[in-house]
Amino acid sequence: MIKALIADDSQIMRKIIKTNLERYEVYDVLEVSNGDLALQLLITNKNINLLFLDLIMPNKNGLQVLKDFLKKESIEHLEIVAISNELTSDIVSKFSQLGVKNFIPKPFDIEQFKMVVVPILNKIKDKKVKRIDIQDVYKVFEDKHKSEFDGSKITINGSNGSLIIDYTNALKMGLLEFQKR
Repeated sequence: MIKALIADDSQIMRKIIKTNLERYEVYDVLEVSNGDLALQLLITNKNINLLFLDLIMPNKNGLQVLKDFLKKESIEHLEIVAISNELTSDIVSKFSQLGVKNFIPKPFDIEQFKMVVVPILNKIKDKKVKRIDIQDVYKVFEDKHKSEFDGSKITINGSNGSLIIDYTNALKMGLLEFQKR
């Protein structure tokens, strides 16, 4: 499921983005009007996987939100769209250095939005399907299983057979997530 956060101090812009997301069946949308709230939600809500981030906002600008977030978390699970009426080459470069790959200049039209956002939505949906598939396979072996990890592959032995997962490639493809305990 796609969960979006729109961080923009313009209520009108938040409404435009939310309305356009709903056209693509994205209904789980959070909205904030300043950088501090954006950072707080990103840190506390791990299910957010799509972020629309304005450059110019009160308290913290979009670049500072990302810098502060990256001090605590990774953005690997997060698709970010930088939005601003000041997307100069210098600003784009600064966002890019922080891992942002998607940009929409303000004001934008529906076609611009569609060209940038639809591929992102498809990418998120594809990732979720892959993760669900791995989790479903794991559930097959939950009753009685023995797991082994040899550094490069995970072997799950169950009553119905064995599942071998290439750990390194699965991480790269987003099929598995590494979580510290």
